[in-house]
Amino acid sequence: MIGPRSVAAAALVCAAAVALTLRPSEITLDGHALSWTYDGHGALSAGASSRLLYDYPAKERSDILDLLFKPNFGASLHHIKVEIGGDGQSTDGTEASHMHSRDDISCDRGYEFWLLTEARKRNPHIKTYALSWASPWWVGNQTGFYSQDEIDYHISWLNCTKQHDIGTIDYMGNWNERAWGTSDWTKEFKQAMVNAGHAETQLIIPDGFEAKSVEAAADKDEQFKSAVAGIGMHYPCNQPDPAVQQTYDWKYWSSEDYSTVGNWSGAGCWGRILNQNFVRMNSTCLRSHLLLPVLQLSL
Repeated sequence: MIGPRSVAAAALVCAAAVALTLRPSEITLDGHALSWTYDGHGALSAGASSRLLYDYPAKERSDILDLLFKPNFGASLHHIKVEIGGDGQSTDGTEASHMHSRDDISCDRGYEFWLLTEARKRNPHIKTYALSWASPWWVGNQTGFYSQDEIDYHISWLNCTKQHDIGTIDYMGNWNERAWGTSDWTKEFKQAMVNAGHAETQLIIPDGFEAKSVEAAADKDEQFKSAVAGIGMHYPCNQPDPAVQQTYDWKYWSSEDYSTVGNWSGAGCWGRILNQNFVRMNSTCLRSHLLLPVLQLSL
C-alpha cells in the first residue's frame, strides 16, 4: 500500500522532472531572416456592395471610413480593392462605367474613385487594387473581352485615378472569375501600363479559381512570368500551393474571400479565416466583402 508520504514524494519527483524538462529556451527573432511576409488584410468594394456608404450623412460616413482605413484604429485595413465599373449588374447591383461609349469618358462617374481617395486620405500607404467584373458593350464587342479595346479601357481608368490624386494603383487584375486570357494579352496589358506611366502597377491573376494554368503558362514563357506579380485566388480554403512562392517568386493571395456579419462573432470568423489561410497555405493577404456588413451594423 502506498501512503500519503509516498504519494507526496512521488509528486515532488515528478514536479522536479517537469521543471527540468520545461527549462526556458532562447528564441532568436531576426527580422531580416527569410520567411513568408504577411501582406495584410483588406476590403473589397464591388458589385454595388458599398453603394449606400456614399449617401450617409457626412459625420456618420466619415466615422465609418475612419473605422475602416485609419491605421491602428478599427479594422486598420491594409488594402482596398474596387471594381472598375462596367455598366453591368455584377453582384448586388450595377456600377457605372467611366466610359459608356467609345467617345464618352467621365472620371467623376460612380463612387469607387471617391472611395479610393478617402482610403488614401486616411492611410497614404494603403495598397490599392482594381479589377473588372463587367465592361460596357462597346468594349471589344467584335473581338471579345481580351482585345486592344479592353486594354485601352483599363488604361483610361488608370489615367482617371491621376485626376483624383489617388496616387499609384498598386495592383490590377485581368477579369473577375473568368478565364484569365492569354500570356500574350497579359504581357501586352502590362506593357501598355508601362507605356502610359503606370509602370509601378503590378498584375495579380487569375482572380478566380484556377492557378495551375497560370503556372503552366509561366513555365513556357519567361516574359509572362515576369509580367505577373502574383496569384489571386477566390475562397481558397486549405489549398496550399508552395510553387507559387518557391518556384515562381510570386505572391499567393486570397484576393476575394467570405463576407460575414457585422458583430464580434463576424470579426472572430474573419480572424480565423486570416489565420487559417496564412498557416495552412501561406496565403499572405485576404480581402473580404467587408463594407456591406459594416453598413448593416451602422444602420
